[in-house]
Amino acid sequence: HDGLGRKQSDLSSDQRQQRLLERPSLLQYLSYTFNFHTFFAGPICTLKEHLVFMDGSYHMDPDPKPRNVTYPVYSIVSKLVYALLCLAVFTVLGRNMTLDYLLDPKYMTSFPSMPITCMLAGMLIRFRFYFIWILADSINNTAGMGFNGYDKDGNPKWDLMTNVKVFEVELPQNMRSAVNGFNSSCGAWLRRVCFDRAPFSPAAATLLLSALWHGFYPSYYFMFIVISSALVVGRKLRKT
Repeated sequence: HDGLGRKQSDLSSDQRQQRLLERPSLLQYLSYTFNFHTFFAGPICTLKEHLVFMDGSYHMDPDPKPRNVTYPVYSIVSKLVYALLCLAVFTVLGRNMTLDYLLDPKYMTSFPSMPITCMLAGMLIRFRFYFIWILADSINNTAGMGFNGYDKDGNPKWDLMTNVKVFEVELPQNMRSAVNGFNSSCGAWLRRVCFDRAPFSPAAATLLLSALWHGFYPSYYFMFIVISSALVVGRKLRKT
């Protein structure tokens, strides 16, 4: 749509980078839809990023000067180790701190234990997501997917498929940092399809779409209302 149906002057920089100037073939579309690297647990990528990976051109790099892209051994191994650590935390500690604790009156009667129990149980649940997303990131790098240009020192970056930044989620400076660090590729998709295109209230529209996408559970809507309110307050505080 952006490549064939809109003027380039009407596009944002990200939309110009991701636009397709010709319709993909059926085979290209099916290979993107059923790509086994991302089929089960993500992280998702755009069709343009998939086509660049398939033809090996890497022409999305903003610096056109040709440079060697070495196989990302360090990135693969470090992410694999990181994923296994997250699995160990969830396996060892998660079985002793489950959501059943939240229904146990022994832990939920006093004020100090109640918020601590809720926080720890929620954190341990997140570690299973950390495991599968970081493992998927390592798998994509193993296949050669994930190249994201070069850093300021000219070293290749392999974080295109990075879907979570654990420290930004667990120790965020603000709500925006926590939201951006969790399920990042999904957040980028929501920004591209909703936030950048909503005619009004883009933040509220994006969170509503995300809530509808997750299903009709009251807790989701409560969570997204809280997040939306925190984002609005944080934005206003940063402007003052």
